[in-house]
Amino acid sequence: MTEYSAAPPDYCTLRIPDPEEVRHFFICIKVTGGYWDGATYEFEFNIPEAYPHEPPIVACKTMVYNYY
Repeated sequence: MTEYSAAPPDYCTLRIPDPEEVRHFFICIKVTGGYWDGATYEFEFNIPEAYPHEPPIVACKTMVYNYY
């Protein structure tokens, strides 16, 4: 596996709960402008062992409201 050494942008954070299982991680994205300024959204990523033959599973863990 290639090591990714670049730091994420200031509006993103990466959390890997178990360093032994790097295929399961969370990314938080903070909106820095517009109508949703200040909102934070958390996504959970699960990359299967069979990747790229099986797709990753991504879930938005933050409740998203639609006012329209």
